[in-house]
Amino acid sequence: MGPFLIMDKSTFQGLSFECITFITRFYQHRLSPILLREITSNLAKGNSEGSDVEFRKKVAELAKKAQFSQAAVLIGANRMARMELLSGPPIPMNGYQAPREGAIEINTPETGRGFFFDEHPMVGVLRNWADGNFSETDLLTAQSIRNEDSSVSLVSLYQNAEKGPIAPTFKSLEEAVAWFDEVRLLATPRNRILRVARHLFENHPGYIGMVMRRWRRAGRPALENFAPYAEYYVRVVMIYHYGFLCDFIKRGKKSKAHLDMQYIYYLPFCNVFSSDDKDLIKLVEFFLRPDQEFVSKADLQKDLKRLAAYFADMSEGQKAAFYAEYNHYPPDLEGSFTAKMWKRFLRPRQKQEGKQSRPSPEKEAEIMKEFRAIQEALEKQQTQNLSQQQGKNDQGTNSTIYL
Repeated sequence: MGPFLIMDKSTFQGLSFECITFITRFYQHRLSPILLREITSNLAKGNSEGSDVEFRKKVAELAKKAQFSQAAVLIGANRMARMELLSGPPIPMNGYQAPREGAIEINTPETGRGFFFDEHPMVGVLRNWADGNFSETDLLTAQSIRNEDSSVSLVSLYQNAEKGPIAPTFKSLEEAVAWFDEVRLLATPRNRILRVARHLFENHPGYIGMVMRRWRRAGRPALENFAPYAEYYVRVVMIYHYGFLCDFIKRGKKSKAHLDMQYIYYLPFCNVFSSDDKDLIKLVEFFLRPDQEFVSKADLQKDLKRLAAYFADMSEGQKAAFYAEYNHYPPDLEGSFTAKMWKRFLRPRQKQEGKQSRPSPEKEAEIMKEFRAIQEALEKQQTQNLSQQQGKNDQGTNSTIYL
């Protein structure tokens, strides 16, 4: 329970375990694939920047934080955009829902029909890393990622950007964004969806045809109704393109702008976004919706430390009284960012008088009975449909559900 939060590496790495404790308590943390990629890349740093032991210890610490924060792992942005274009449905852009793959349908007399999601594979990897267990495959993957990232030539990116769409000369990033959005919105619905499809499937013209046929069968809707996330994804890429071309985004040897900008792909799936990276913060303002909030690492850290101090001063009896009164809600401290976010994104707190903090023994027994029925149905269905489910996964057509 709590507002949905996405952090980039600069914030995530800078928060102590004490702060992560209160992230877990008062937010729902969503892990973006780019954060996982950056954590993984750290494994290979020892080869060029220091001892392997040092960086493995750092990765283990980051993995512990990620695991402890009980974060949900998001699907890769490019995959989400392609899935939406090819088969739909439109991906919600409200900060609450996010696509999730691998749903296994179950049906039991106790609970009826529903879906089960197994643990994301990366969560198991993080658990191993948190314990200091790194396989040879992990190390090879990390080195491959690091080689790929370090091989990106910003000079080449700039030269390729110059070969792209011709644009006027801009005095600021704001002007570039305004120009791009104006040109984008003036295009016909067909041209808008065709441009997005060509960008995402440039080497697969057959897929472009599939997208256009699906669009026509749907009644030729506006792109924001047909594939809102795909359009958003391409907008991020193109604004980065113009910002880079016009030198509004750093091109230095140590610049990671081509990596940092990937966090923006996942903004639609959170209520709150946090970063400590100046260049990323400069870009984020053009993509946040009015119903989203940005918080700097420093402000988030300050608020979490304040919450930690508040609870540290309580006796066990005072804590029990607090939970009886507030339940899951944070204390309403004056000026608290977390309290403000709960008021903005969640239902108002209700009085807890007469409510139990946990179910009665009879209710617990009933819940356990339902859980065992679900577990048995799941095991049975997994056994029966393992090969079929694997086939669906290979084709990329496994069930996609919105959280």
